[in-house]
Amino acid sequence: AILDDLWGEGEVAITAHGGRHWAAQESVFPGLWRVSAREDGGERSEWLEVGSIPAFVRRLAEQSTRTDLDLSGAEHAGLMNALPVLAEVRARSRDHEHGTPNHVINFTLLPLTPTDSEYIVRVLGEGGLRIRSDGYGSCRIVMTGLRRVWSVQFLNTMGNVVLDTLEVGDVPASALAAREDFEDSAERLRELAAAYMVEGEGQA
Repeated sequence: AILDDLWGEGEVAITAHGGRHWAAQESVFPGLWRVSAREDGGERSEWLEVGSIPAFVRRLAEQSTRTDLDLSGAEHAGLMNALPVLAEVRARSRDHEHGTPNHVINFTLLPLTPTDSEYIVRVLGEGGLRIRSDGYGSCRIVMTGLRRVWSVQFLNTMGNVVLDTLEVGDVPASALAAREDFEDSAERLRELAAAYMVEGEGQA
């Protein structure tokens, strides 16, 4: 109970399903995550994990998504710009190399019709993993059904979408704990541990 209170809840929360039901909550120490997993109708296991993002996120991103798109019916859909966008997404997804910068497609600036948008959403589908990062405003990330493609939406404090993008590549940076976050968390945890050790020695 003491540890639970100390970890608290940070800005990033993750839910997923893919063989198991997963949940992760970043603590108030960025880079330190409380992770749980549950089989359908089975036992739940919980652990702490240190990393920029819990390992199951990257694993599901590679293992539970498709490697290509089904564009059947596109000729009858009344599309304007959806097919060129999807061709770019498909090529970037196929050619992306781990560790290189993500490619961002800004829907806010593209001339897409409602039909285009609906078709893109339907063809990409969902990959069963959602990430929400709250701070000043918030960021909503959904893993699509196509490998290495993420829907990333930034919302203002009123909950309205102010930036709607697709990111092609690794897990979007807006969900990751940065190196300086790790360094700050490590220092704060050292101070916390030292304070508790002194308190414990005093009580002894």
